[in-house]
Amino acid sequence: MLLIFYKPGVRYYESQRIKAGAHLFFNAFWMIPNFCINQMYMRDPMHQIDSGVIISFLKAVLRKFRECVELPLGIAGAAAKKLTMRLRRLLGKEKLASGHVMHGAHACLVPVNYATTNVFQQLEDKKKAARNTRSCDYRHLMLLLPFILSNLFREEVEEHNSTHPGAAVVDPSEQLINVTNVFLRWYKLYRQTTPGKTAADITLLRSLSLRYVSIICIVFIKVFISIMNFMTLITLI
Repeated sequence: MLLIFYKPGVRYYESQRIKAGAHLFFNAFWMIPNFCINQMYMRDPMHQIDSGVIISFLKAVLRKFRECVELPLGIAGAAAKKLTMRLRRLLGKEKLASGHVMHGAHACLVPVNYATTNVFQQLEDKKKAARNTRSCDYRHLMLLLPFILSNLFREEVEEHNSTHPGAAVVDPSEQLINVTNVFLRWYKLYRQTTPGKTAADITLLRSLSLRYVSIICIVFIKVFISIMNFMTLITLI
């Protein structure tokens, strides 16, 4: 018996699959007794969190600043520029009395490279992450985020409120720092492998998850409303 194996096109495969009432390609996992795909899932923190949730979180941060500060003050894109500037100070140079130029004038224990400092500007301009930014770069950026967010628009907001008392603007930096700290506490426990998690750790992890979800629903309420409206529109279409 001659067997000819080929890779059919998507349309052909789908039409023939419907006729047969099953998938045409054999999966070796089906030979394993009591095999259940749902029990075989593996955690993938790098793609799920580092290159997924964190990127969405950073986009939400920029949008929060856009809604609360940039639009009322007419300074579009200012948040990305200020955050980028603060990050690049870590890579700045310092000239010593001896004439030597030292790199990393404000270096810290968290590794920072050019790709890390350019994340916010990339998300602002391109609306998507750069390919040369690694997952570990996003983790490092989250560790720095509470510090670079501190009073990001304090001076601009104070100046605006002093001249427009009837249209006060609030700098959301403090709110965003609180959300970031909750996420970091959750993420550190989530990635913990040694020592293994205890029953108390699991309870705390669940509690932090609920707290994180509840707090982002409050801080990013307009963002979520826009997303839900968009998803509703797609469903209607």
